[in-house]
Amino acid sequence: MGRARFATGLLVIICVASGFTYQERRPWPPGLQQVTDDSPVLSPADEWKT
Repeated sequence: MGRARFATGLLVIICVASGFTYQERRPWPPGLQQVTDDSPVLSPADEWKT
């Protein structure tokens, strides 16, 4: 019974650790969209038209 508990615990630890490493690859918050400096700033009324 001791080996089965050890193996189960080890499997749980490995699954949790691999889940954390998978999630850490993505940056949060995601980066902003890059735009050129000559892009016009829209007024709220103009934003409704787009």
